[in-house]
Amino acid sequence: MRRPFLSRAWTVPLLASLVTAAVYMPVIRGGFVDWDDVTLLVRNAAYRGFGARELWWMLTSDRLGHYAPVTWLSFALDYVVWGLTPFGFHLTNLLLHAANAGLVALVARRLLTRTLALPAPALAVGAGATALLFALHPLRVETVAWITERRGLLSAFFFLMSVLAYLDAVAASRRGRLALLTASVVTFVLALGAKASVLTLPAVLLLLDVYPLRRLPLEPRRWLDRDLRHLWVEKAPYALCAVASAVGVRFGLIGVTDVVLLPIPAWLGKVAEGLWFYTYRTAVPVGLSPLYELPPELSLTAPRALVGVAGVAVLSTVAWASRRACPGLLAAWLYQLIMLAPFMGITHAGYQLFADRYSYLAGLGWALLGGALAATLVRAWSAGRLGPRAAGLGAAVGLAVLMVLVALTTRQIAVWRDTGTLWRHAIAIEPDCSVCHSQLGSYLLARGAPQAALAHFERTVVLRPDRVRVRIPMAEALVEVGRLDEAVTELGRVLDRYPAYLPSRILLAETLVRLGRVEEAAAELRGAVGAGSPEEVATYLRERLAREPGSTVAHAGLVYAYLALERPDLARAEHDALARVSPLAERLAGPRPR
Repeated sequence: MRRPFLSRAWTVPLLASLVTAAVYMPVIRGGFVDWDDVTLLVRNAAYRGFGARELWWMLTSDRLGHYAPVTWLSFALDYVVWGLTPFGFHLTNLLLHAANAGLVALVARRLLTRTLALPAPALAVGAGATALLFALHPLRVETVAWITERRGLLSAFFFLMSVLAYLDAVAASRRGRLALLTASVVTFVLALGAKASVLTLPAVLLLLDVYPLRRLPLEPRRWLDRDLRHLWVEKAPYALCAVASAVGVRFGLIGVTDVVLLPIPAWLGKVAEGLWFYTYRTAVPVGLSPLYELPPELSLTAPRALVGVAGVAVLSTVAWASRRACPGLLAAWLYQLIMLAPFMGITHAGYQLFADRYSYLAGLGWALLGGALAATLVRAWSAGRLGPRAAGLGAAVGLAVLMVLVALTTRQIAVWRDTGTLWRHAIAIEPDCSVCHSQLGSYLLARGAPQAALAHFERTVVLRPDRVRVRIPMAEALVEVGRLDEAVTELGRVLDRYPAYLPSRILLAETLVRLGRVEEAAAELRGAVGAGSPEEVATYLRERLAREPGSTVAHAGLVYAYLALERPDLARAEHDALARVSPLAERLAGPRPR
């Protein structure tokens, strides 16, 4: 007799993957957004291919503070297959998220089998509901629609594979257990190679050992009993990999800007707000933004932090009080804490306080709770303990929840269509987001709308006067609208903070030439050569000349750079080229070198 369709182990994961792919299909129409996509993929040729030089770069690069060779290899494959078109990159993200939905269904099936005595239909519904609640939630959109966050999708894929192998190893005979544990450790290493934030997996496995696997007792004081020590030996390879990854992350952040050590009160405020933020947004996923900006000050006594403290305290109390009646609630809460821990450190990097992408795996426990509830209702209905009317109402509520999630997810996908749409949406959500105004200003400036861009740059410096680097594109906009004196003032402020920043020096020199202050422009060019490496200055200016062959400032700067490099022959050639395009040659570049 043939088995019913829904009782086949592959059916529910396959259906979950197909539904997920259908809902997220609009992401393939998106482009590269100028929020790391352009910097990492469009302007970066180092990953494009599988030659020795490209492979070495991918295996050693910590671009933007992340060591992610597995992610870079996937980007290289996209480039080889599709070229530099966003469609292929988005398609890979879509397929990975769909695959993750299927893996979640497989993991859920194993965990629900351990916790509940379920008939086959109830088990299928529970696994499917878990996968869909996870995959169709709007908090997942950032990870899928943002090409750069491929690292989160890949790390989740291998994380789920590792958990799946571990669960199978626990249930396997001694002969098959070692092979499955080895596979689990290998996939964990691959997950770390995609994104190091999954380094908390060893703690997750210990949590699973307590519940639902019940390999460890609820009383922690018994965990070191002699008959349980093999469980700790079993976790040692995972722990060693996690420690190595944590050390790598720490070293990778050394050269990254915008890394700060938070004061203890600020850190506690961040933790309180963050833990409640992800919990609340899981339950009420509206008003999602690509950037929840780090405020100028954090404090445990701030109103939002106090709300977070109250919310965390209430949820923790309820979860602990119901640990025997509903152990899954405490397990889901602890799992979220474990998975969010890497993002709650006292060392903070970046402009964001929170991010939707950080919840990708952290929200899995809540989805599993929803799946368990659905499975319990089906079991009660099939056993006759739940009447048809109540069962129908439960099914209607479940479908309504999924439909609302699909609608919100579809709307959120549209936000990531292009750079302009993204930052306009972010400003609509939070009008005082200074980075959002800066990003939208840069987008408008690049598209030939300097006046509109200037309004956003000016708003940025009003909101955060300490943000000096935004004054660079602001000065460019001022030059384009003819406000040259103001541009000189802004560039001066930039160079006070970053005296070796070459683009600002060159722009300032160009602006001074337009104002007729040629000698001052010459002094800026000499300062550019003196503040940095003459070779780097020469390389930058040669690239500038390749784009703008008639640039008088680039020719003059090369004269000074070649003289510093003791190449008077090249300096004379540049001086002669400058003389052919400008009568200001000697005032800007000095006498012709001998």
